[in-house]
Amino acid sequence: MPVLDNSGHELFAQNIARGKTLTEAQAVAGFSENAGNGVTLRDRPEVTARIQELKSVIAARANVTG
Repeated sequence: MPVLDNSGHELFAQNIARGKTLTEAQAVAGFSENAGNGVTLRDRPEVTARIQELKSVIAARANVTG
């Protein structure tokens, strides 16, 4: 999956993949801190897929399997 078209969504996905909380990732991406909005954004199919892709890349770089 390529980089998300929405730069805020991409930054949010990157920060979730790096282990930040929903609230932290929202703030870094420039969204207002609201846990409900974070859940909604995380559950968007394209954001979920991007998070999984980024986690796979991070795991591969760390030489982790599973």
